[in-house]
Amino acid sequence: MINNMFIPKKIKVGFRKRDHTYTKLLAYVIYFDEKGKLRKEKSWDGWRDKSILPVEYDNSPISGFVLNKSVGGYSYRWGDFRQSYVRVYDPRGFEFEITIPNLLYILEYTSSIKGKGLEGEFIYAWDGTELVLLPISSPDYIELEQLNEKRFENRCIKAKDLKIGAQYLTKDNKKYVYMGKFDAYQNGYIFDGMWFQTYRQMEKYATEKGKSIHTTERSSMWPYQHYQKSTYTYDVGNAGKQHFFCLLNGSSVSFIHLPSIAGKLIDVISDSPISNYTELFEKMEHEPSYSPYDKSKDIVRPLTQNELDERITKIKNGCYHYFLTQKDNSVISYLICTSGDGYIVSRLSTHSPADFGFEVKADNPLKMIPTSLENILEKMPPYAIDTYLANGKFYRSVYY
Repeated sequence: MINNMFIPKKIKVGFRKRDHTYTKLLAYVIYFDEKGKLRKEKSWDGWRDKSILPVEYDNSPISGFVLNKSVGGYSYRWGDFRQSYVRVYDPRGFEFEITIPNLLYILEYTSSIKGKGLEGEFIYAWDGTELVLLPISSPDYIELEQLNEKRFENRCIKAKDLKIGAQYLTKDNKKYVYMGKFDAYQNGYIFDGMWFQTYRQMEKYATEKGKSIHTTERSSMWPYQHYQKSTYTYDVGNAGKQHFFCLLNGSSVSFIHLPSIAGKLIDVISDSPISNYTELFEKMEHEPSYSPYDKSKDIVRPLTQNELDERITKIKNGCYHYFLTQKDNSVISYLICTSGDGYIVSRLSTHSPADFGFEVKADNPLKMIPTSLENILEKMPPYAIDTYLANGKFYRSVYY
């Protein structure tokens, strides 16, 4: 199970009459979050029978739950599937539904006794929007209880209190290391010489200025038809100073940036700088969100033998593979795939296989006659592009 489930202090239950339930009442359970807001209220209110008064309960561990029966399944039409659920009786006099993964999790840590129901005490929790019946005998329960107590404390960690290298706990039970505040780079919209983070921001600006983000042009192929052409482009821009964090997840690390930390951090794990902060910062310097990709620094190079061997193995195992090669000072992408007893090159965007000296069919210069893999690799030597960021740090190698 996911270890960031939310355990509310209070739940609210709406009902519908159902003859095929033991209690004749099927329930839809929702909850109040840490700010006292009732979550999923709109869908809940649309589902419930308003002639039956809803009920609120404290979400404390209780026993007496009983498995009823499975519902749902799937139709016989491909693609028309429906999630399967299991109905559970709540000792307070109603039935509700849980997912099959939830049931399997329950049975991993407790038993269902015929005539007596599920052993032990349970509590309602939510994994995103999905209700979960959580046995308190599970190993996740204690950790989740501690996490939820911190959520309900509403501890306010302000930006001015952040310390470089300190570790913080998020409301999603993730561990963040604060790296500092820097310019953040991300994809956005360029219009009228300005960069916008979102399409809505660009659209609002264009409306205020009386400008159009689209222009209508006549088709060159079909003179009487018109099409819309965007007057904006989508590219990387500077989103301004933001807070950078390193997300620790076992041995792997990743980086995020936030314009605001309001409501994001719920506890200080350690306010002393992490011992490998320098190493983490060096890794962050290779992130395009910290320093943007600079195409002018691209280096085109032949594949190493190991890189080539890895791709040849994939092709010989029955997989197609894209490669890069050079032609007339340009880098071209092509695809090698099997065809009969040999291999062919296809999906050349700007050239024909004949341009590289391959035999093609007399009636179609784009249809290549199969040849050996070695012949293709000799005539179209594979290359890679090593890409770099504006700060000169290596970003990644591109192979197709």
